[in-house]
Amino acid sequence: MIAVTMIALLLMFLLGLYGLALGAGAANFPHVLSGRRSVTAFSFLILVMVADTSGIWAYFHTPLPQAAVQKSVTYSTAWITALAMRSRLTLPVKVNQDVQLENIQSDSGRLVYVMSIKAPDSESFLQSVDQVRSETIKNGCQREDYRTLMKYGLGIEIDFIVSGAWGAEPIILTPEMCGFQ
Repeated sequence: MIAVTMIALLLMFLLGLYGLALGAGAANFPHVLSGRRSVTAFSFLILVMVADTSGIWAYFHTPLPQAAVQKSVTYSTAWITALAMRSRLTLPVKVNQDVQLENIQSDSGRLVYVMSIKAPDSESFLQSVDQVRSETIKNGCQREDYRTLMKYGLGIEIDFIVSGAWGAEPIILTPEMCGFQ
């Protein structure tokens, strides 16, 4: 699909240049090409359209109206759920002796739990992350609260923040991973 798009863009670009050349040539030879303004304007429009490749690319990836509405509903549901959860909790909430829930946010149809891990060194930090990761992957799809969110199309993401220089990839559970459509 990308190759076809690029070939179409190249052909449109060449057509635009050809039209501009014809329009400019018509100024010197008015009897050859009457209406040079329309050819020049049309060619300029083609060149502008080709230059805006992001707009053309978006055209090929525009979701159907039903999919777009569903996506916006999912994004809105995630945002409202995060807002409601933050209002009910007094953050930060201690999860265990080393892990603390700092914030709840939404991002692209996912509920994002921002956790902090208290660790003296990177090894302890990674052990705590691995413990949360294995617990989430092992039991995440069976947790009733996660299942309720996933029934509405929301994903779950757990991000980690630390005061040191260590980092970890977020844990992501999608409705598809847990058998929801």
